Amino acid sequence: MHYLVSCTLFSTIIFNFIVSFEPINPYLKRFSRVNFNKDDLIKNHERTKRDIQPFLELKFSAHEKMFDLKLKPVKSKFFQKDFIEIGSQEVSIKDFQLYEGHLADEPQDSHVTGTIIDGIFTGTVKSKQDGVYYIEPAKKYNEKEQNSIVYHEKDVLSKPRTRRSSEDADVGCGISKDKIREALLKEQRRFGKQV
Repeated sequence: MHYLVSCTLFSTIIFNFIVSFEPINPYLKRFSRVNFNKDDLIKNHERTKRDIQPFLELKFSAHEKMFDLKLKPVKSKFFQKDFIEIGSQEVSIKDFQLYEGHLADEPQDSHVTGTIIDGIFTGTVKSKQDGVYYIEPAKKYNEKEQNSIVYHEKDVLSKPRTRRSSEDADVGCGISKDKIREALLKEQRRFGKQV
């Protein structure tokens, strides 16, 4: 009986260990889970909109590194209104804000860009010393326990782009080959367009 309980317990531990390291995406070799305090982030995000000297600080630990982001809102000519038009609908962007800044320990040799949406920071941290880190919402990867994931550029697995067949390798703009040019002209004529 004692042996059966020990085997069951051991099997459960091994199963939980394996499941906890199951990849969240086939293209990510390694990542860190991060949980920002959403309420604090939203409160600080709202405060930066009103401050004369707006400044946002975000600290977290990932990949055995302490990240201390110093961020300022980006003034953009693209977002002068509180909404954007998508088709015939107006979508509110009053809570949308781009941020730009640096790492506290690398003020001259780092660059951080991102945004805060629904209390979650999404962005990129470029460090001369450590390379590029990406911060994304965990819900994008169906993660429910933490609200963000952080991964390094070296942890992205991607296959090299496959080359096109030699016949269409240099297609380019479409009018560089007679066959394609004729097909495009035929389509234009079909729709009554003059060439």
